[in-house]
Amino acid sequence: MKPNGPTDTRGEFHPVPTSVPGIQVCEHIPYLAKQAHRYAIVRSLTHEDSTHETAFYTMVTGRARNPQSGVAALPTDHPHMGSVVSQLQKSSSPLSPFVTNRQTLENGGGE
Repeated sequence: MKPNGPTDTRGEFHPVPTSVPGIQVCEHIPYLAKQAHRYAIVRSLTHEDSTHETAFYTMVTGRARNPQSGVAALPTDHPHMGSVVSQLQKSSSPLSPFVTNRQTLENGGGE
C-alpha cells in the first residue's frame, strides 16, 4: 500500500490500524492487523534488478538469476527462503510447514 502516495498509485484498498501504534496494513488482512505486535516488518530489502521476473527470483531465493536463463522454474533453481527455513525448523505437524503460489509476472521494465 502507498496510502500517502499520489492518487494514481495508491490503489483501491484502504489502510487500517494495527495493534502497533503508527503501523497500518491493508483492510483485507484484519486478523494480521490484530497480531502486528507479534511480527516484524522488514522495509530494508532492496535489489538492483528492474526486470520483474528475475527480481522476483532474487527476492524469494536470495540469489541473483541470469536474465538470459528465462523465468520458468528449473530443478536446479535455488529454493525459496521459506523452504530453507522449513527444512531447518523440523516439525512433527502433519501440515505442510511452508506453501507458496508464485504469481505470474509480466516484465514491467522497472515501472
